[in-house]
Amino acid sequence: MRNWLLVERFGNLARILAGLLLWVGLAGVAASAAPDTAITGQPEVPAGLTDTEKQNILKENNPKDRVETCMKVSANRLTQVVEAIKREEFENAAKTIGVYESLLCYTNTFATKADIKAKKRDNLYRIIETGLRKQMPFLEWASREMPECHEQCACRALNRAKEIRRVALNAMFGGEFLKDETAPSEGQERGGN
Repeated sequence: MRNWLLVERFGNLARILAGLLLWVGLAGVAASAAPDTAITGQPEVPAGLTDTEKQNILKENNPKDRVETCMKVSANRLTQVVEAIKREEFENAAKTIGVYESLLCYTNTFATKADIKAKKRDNLYRIIETGLRKQMPFLEWASREMPECHEQCACRALNRAKEIRRVALNAMFGGEFLKDETAPSEGQERGGN
């Protein structure tokens, strides 16, 4: 009789423990299937990207992976711009550089609004800055090689890339690591040279 009571108690305890483990396991599966909270509430992926490019960007649930994917896609877009300019397809190059610029804006906004710690945000800015440092010579070349009628879009993309890189460097190194080139300097504000 006494052994039977022990078996019954351990049986109830085992059922409770099994139920608890099952509940925790299901909660874990549901949490892993839910989107990363750092990704929710972010800007829309820019128009003009191919479906494959959009899917590659959106499938990344980790902010670091998404920024890396965005920078790879932007590098591919810039390569397409260079190839179009070499073939003298300037209209195509202008459209592609417009998509490139909007992707840079998306990447910067994503990094700025991602719900992550400061150290991880600095890592996102490092990825952006490194990518832009590599892409800057191609943008400068494109702005020189585009004909006058399309030159403005290349210059605008170059200026946007410089601005985003400046913001990334200032975020990583603090304050005014790089000053805004468009803002008047201290001497200019007072009327000096």
